[in-house]
Amino acid sequence: MQIKNLTKKYRNNSVLNNITVDFSKETTLIIGKNGSGKTTLFKILGGIIKNYNGKIEETDNVSLLLDIDSLFMLKTGMENLEYFLSSEELLNATLLIQYFEINSYVSNIVKTYSNGMKKKLMLVIAFSRNKDVILLDEPTNSLDAYSVDLLKKYLKKIKEKKRILIASHDISIFDKELIDEIYMLKNGNLVTKNVALYDYTIFKIITKDKIVGKYSPVKTTLTASYFKISNGDIEAFSKYISKFIILHMSPITYLDELYLMEVYNE
Repeated sequence: MQIKNLTKKYRNNSVLNNITVDFSKETTLIIGKNGSGKTTLFKILGGIIKNYNGKIEETDNVSLLLDIDSLFMLKTGMENLEYFLSSEELLNATLLIQYFEINSYVSNIVKTYSNGMKKKLMLVIAFSRNKDVILLDEPTNSLDAYSVDLLKKYLKKIKEKKRILIASHDISIFDKELIDEIYMLKNGNLVTKNVALYDYTIFKIITKDKIVGKYSPVKTTLTASYFKISNGDIEAFSKYISKFIILHMSPITYLDELYLMEVYNE
């Protein structure tokens, strides 16, 4: 999918600034804070927003993951599938209903669904369409860890047959077997990032002891220390710090401007 000189303004506020990019890899992750313009970009690429400047290829061959508010709340999940999908695409949905485990409630009224249940229904719709390009805007929102894992496994399965673009502020979607390229959307501009940069987890640790030896913090504040650990080394790191008195330990999985500047050093 190619974009040339894409610009979008709301009144005097420029959301997208003259973006030119060729999404040539199998799976692209676009990261950015909430409000950075990711949804606007995807609605333009999906043909929903038509008032913009610039040129885009392949807008007719796109399946866009819509917001859960797009569902008909007083209809059943199956009735929603029948509305959004063609008869041929409904055949595709049959397997996906089983895969994403919505078969137990797909005949229920959508108004009774949790947000996670609605999101999985929308994922079934997006993946069932016979399109070559799939746009997933914040696909992990409202999903539990098990469902996120299901989603990532499915994306790995189809990535060689589809062009996949994912927009997210949640970097837990990152997986080096899934993501081929990364862009950051910031101040209306797309900046390419090194995929290897995201193959780690930042841990925030509060402890009575000073952790010394094999692992050193990348940042220390008055209240906590931050450790940058390769995803393949997390188990060893956990065993190593178990000999210290840990009051609190948590992974930083959300893209936050403070951590970008102070922890990620970007």
